[in-house]
Amino acid sequence: MAIQEKRISKSPVISFADLPFDGIEFKLSEKFDDLYRPEETKDPELEGIFNHLIEAEGSLLPVGSKVDLRGEFHTTISAICDRCTDPISIPVDGSLTTFLMAKTQFSPHDKPGGKVIHGPTRGLKPSRHHSKSKAPVLTDAEGEHDDENFGAFDGHTIDLRPLIRELLILQIPMKTLCAEDCQGLCLVCAGNINDGKCSCKKGPTRVKADESEPQKSELAIQLEKKRKTF
Repeated sequence: MAIQEKRISKSPVISFADLPFDGIEFKLSEKFDDLYRPEETKDPELEGIFNHLIEAEGSLLPVGSKVDLRGEFHTTISAICDRCTDPISIPVDGSLTTFLMAKTQFSPHDKPGGKVIHGPTRGLKPSRHHSKSKAPVLTDAEGEHDDENFGAFDGHTIDLRPLIRELLILQIPMKTLCAEDCQGLCLVCAGNINDGKCSCKKGPTRVKADESEPQKSELAIQLEKKRKTF
């Protein structure tokens, strides 16, 4: 007897009632702009950062009234080097592995060390698990019990869009450099020192100038302040 292949969904929105007992697979290729729900406000700045397609694939397996989500995503972030201001591309990868539970199964009084009631799951009795989160909507948790890889859905529709979007935002680095040894811009003329594009007669200025040196531009002052944080 031939083994039936799992159904593959190309939509990030999937009905829980339509999930077969052996689960389904998903394979997505989405623009960041499409990871918003119709009622949500889009952030143009984030769309500029995530201007490459987001590829995601994995599987969804129903476990009683919950869903075991396992997968990964890949994309490329468009950024600006914090030292020389050159555009750079940063490949990012992440895991979509989480355990989704209906929001109605979380106690409104959920607190660290408290318990969350699970509703009946396909003929089984209600059960409980320990929870450490105070948040009304949990986006991270795991198994019985540590809320780090636990997610929530409305009990009817599994919408991967907000989950993928949130994980993508967490991938944005605090500091972006085109290279670890990036020399940045000259603090006087703002020329790119990496390319030797500096019009200063005495050469590029990488440190704070003393009073005998030419007055620095506003751009140079701001670059100097940013450099101090590195």
